[in-house]
Amino acid sequence: MVKLPALTISNRLPRPRNLLPLLLPGASFCLLALALYFLLATRPITSVEQDSASTPATEHGQPHRAGADPALTQQQLRQVLALNLFGIAETGAAEQPVAAPETRLNLELRGLRTSGDGNGEAIIALSATDEQSFAVGDEVIDNTTLHRIDTDGVILQREGRFERLKYPELMISGTHEDYGTPTTLQSSAALLQGRSRPADITVTSPAHDALDD
Repeated sequence: MVKLPALTISNRLPRPRNLLPLLLPGASFCLLALALYFLLATRPITSVEQDSASTPATEHGQPHRAGADPALTQQQLRQVLALNLFGIAETGAAEQPVAAPETRLNLELRGLRTSGDGNGEAIIALSATDEQSFAVGDEVIDNTTLHRIDTDGVILQREGRFERLKYPELMISGTHEDYGTPTTLQSSAALLQGRSRPADITVTSPAHDALDD
């Protein structure tokens, strides 16, 4: 009869140092799963998720937002505009100098082309032989610019002061016999009539009117 060797407890159970390679991967996996759980559980909810959870869904399944309502947007816009946060806009043209003294410059106004809002062109004689056309903002002479064009004259800005240049009295009264020569009168009218202009701009040239008479 064959005798089997006796088994002891030490032979049946693995030694602790043999279990270490088996326990390390399992412990690492448990720690990783636990860390991931705490990370997701403590993550703050973003505003997008809050809006999606708190706002009702539309019939198409998309979340309904109050900002997407056109009627509500217009109502809010009217309320904001009613506050006049930026002040009330001034209506009409800016205030223009009306009491400007007559200029003492040696200039002569020969013709006007005005649109009625202060813009246009003016024919100004700088000397007996130098006659030029100027628009608003142009420099007429040194330190003097054309500021505004009225129906009866122009406003010049000279070194920060406003001065008025009007038609000569002889031209306004229509007694043009003693004013200038036919060549001068014709050149003033030609400067005005020769330029292209919108249909709503009015030409006022006493020199040209005198020739028509």
